[in-house]
Amino acid sequence: MLRPPALKAALRIAAVVGTVLNAVNNGPPWWAGEPVSAWKVVMNYVVPLCVASYSAARQEQRRLAASMTPAPGLHEDRSL
Repeated sequence: MLRPPALKAALRIAAVVGTVLNAVNNGPPWWAGEPVSAWKVVMNYVVPLCVASYSAARQEQRRLAASMTPAPGLHEDRSL
């Protein structure tokens, strides 16, 4: 999850998704000159970062598990 390639990708995803979420969720108040909750602005970036990081970690876990599983038909038959 904290490996540089995965973290870099998660940060890019969070930047794009967070910006879109902020435009949708906070755009009207910003454009009207009304105050916007800093907590909501930050969370619009943190949540996609967490989701992307978790997804990368799960994918890596699955990849490692698959690489440790022997291919079908390659195990020894000890039933004889």
